[in-house]
Amino acid sequence: MGKSELVKAYAKEYKKAYSRVLYYTYDDSLKKLVTNIVMSSDRFTNSEDILFHAHNRYLRSLGESVLLIIDNFNATQTQDELLHVMMKYRCKIIFTTRSNIDGDDDFVVEEIADINTLISLFGKFYNAAESHYDTVKAIIETVHKHTLAVELAARLLQKGILNPSELLQRLSESHPDINSTDKIKFTKDGATTKETYYRHIQTLFSLHLLENNSTNIMRCMAFIPNSGIESWLFAKWLELPDLNDINDLIEHGFIQENNQIISLHPMIREIVLADLKPSVGNCICFVEMLKFICLHHGINIPCHKLIFAVIENIIKVAVKDDLSAYLSFIEDVFPYMQIKEYEHGMKLIIAEMSSVLTGYNIGENRNYALLYHYQAAYKMLSKDYKAALALAEKASKYCDENSHLRFNLGITLGNLYRELRQYDKAKIELERCYKVADDEVKMGNETHDFVDAMKSYVALLVEVGKIEKATFIARKWDALISEKPVVLAYD
Repeated sequence: MGKSELVKAYAKEYKKAYSRVLYYTYDDSLKKLVTNIVMSSDRFTNSEDILFHAHNRYLRSLGESVLLIIDNFNATQTQDELLHVMMKYRCKIIFTTRSNIDGDDDFVVEEIADINTLISLFGKFYNAAESHYDTVKAIIETVHKHTLAVELAARLLQKGILNPSELLQRLSESHPDINSTDKIKFTKDGATTKETYYRHIQTLFSLHLLENNSTNIMRCMAFIPNSGIESWLFAKWLELPDLNDINDLIEHGFIQENNQIISLHPMIREIVLADLKPSVGNCICFVEMLKFICLHHGINIPCHKLIFAVIENIIKVAVKDDLSAYLSFIEDVFPYMQIKEYEHGMKLIIAEMSSVLTGYNIGENRNYALLYHYQAAYKMLSKDYKAALALAEKASKYCDENSHLRFNLGITLGNLYRELRQYDKAKIELERCYKVADDEVKMGNETHDFVDAMKSYVALLVEVGKIEKATFIARKWDALISEKPVVLAYD
C-alpha cells in the first residue's frame, strides 16, 4: 500500500545525496528489465544478449553514489535468477515488493493507522467527507484501511453514484474472492486479508457502471506493461478522437497518471482481467492496430520495445475467442520482432503458433509454412544454419510456388545457402526473388520485402566476385528508392 509513492518521495527528498537516481519498473524478469534499458551506445543490430551484457556491465560499474530503484518487484529470489547478481552491484538499490527477500534490510509499509489521517486522505477526493464523518470512518475500516480502496471509495462518492450509507452497505456485503489468482498474501493478526482487499476494490470497480468506451479502454489498458504508456500514444492506438474518456478514468482512480504516463495498479489489472475479460474479439481494433504498425517493419519505430511488451501481454492474458484473428495477429507481428532480433518474443510466438495449430483444427498449409519459416529464422539468430535450412526447406513444401510467402521464404533459403557456401542453390533462389522484386518495383509496387530481396542478391554477387553487376543493381535501386518511398510512413 503506497510502496511506489513512498520510494518516489524518498528519492525526491534525498536526491542531493546521490549523483544519479535510476528508476525502473519490474515486468516479468530482471534480465528483461536490464535488456530493455535504453542507452545511447545501443546499436540497431544488437541482439538481446549483447544488449543485456552491455547494460549489465554498465550497472555493475556504478558506484555507491548512484541510487537504483526497481519498482514492483513482485517475485521471489527463486523465481528470478538474476536477483543474486543484481545484489552484488556496488550502487545503492531499493526494491518495492510484495515478497519477502531474506537476508536484506527491509521496511514494511503498513496501512495508515491514524483514522483522522485517512479521513483527511478521503477528503482529498470527496468534498463532503467531514459532513459524513462516522459513515466515512466505517467505510475506511470496512476496507481495512487499504489506501487504494480508500481512494476509490472517495472518488466514487464524489461522482454522486451512491451516498455514503449506500456505499457502506454494498462494501459490507462483499466477501473475499477465494478464486483470486494472486498467490502473494498479506497476513495480519493471523488472518489473510489480501482477498478482502481484492473483493472490496472489485466491488468499488463494479459500482461505477462504465460506459462502452471506458470498458474498452480498461480492457486494452490491461495489456500495457507496469511501466506504462504515454496517454496520447495509447489514445492513438485506440483511434480515440481525444483524451476525454481516458481522463475520466484517471478521475475515477482506475488509471494512474504520472507526467502523462498512464498505467494500471496491479490489483486493478487483476480485476479488469477477471471481470471484463479482455479478449482478441472485444479488443480487436487495438489488436489490429498493433498488427498494422508491425507490418510497417521497414520503419524504425522508436517505441518498438513497448509494442513487443504489449504483444507479449496479449499472448499471455487475452482470451483467445477468435482463433483465426489471433493466429493472423501473431503471424504478422513476428517479422518485426525478427528484424529487431527480439528472441524472447520470437520464441513465445513460435510456441503459440505451434500450440494453436496442433490444438485446434484451423491451420492451413500456409500457416504451417509460416511456422517452419519462423522456426528457421529463430535458428538463424544462433547461427545454426544447417538446422535453419532443414526447417526452411520443410516450409517450402507447404507453399504455393507463386505466393508472396514463397517469395519471402526464397530470400531466407538463398541467404542460408549462401551462409553454407552452396552458391549455385543460393543463386537460383535469390536471382528468382530479385527478378520478381525488380519487376514489381518497375510497376510502382514497392515494399520492404522487395528491398530485402535486392540486398540479399547484391550480397551474393559481391561474395562470388561479381562486383560490377552488384554495383549496377545497387545504384539502380538507390535511384528508384530516392524517387519514391518504399514504405508508408507511420505518424
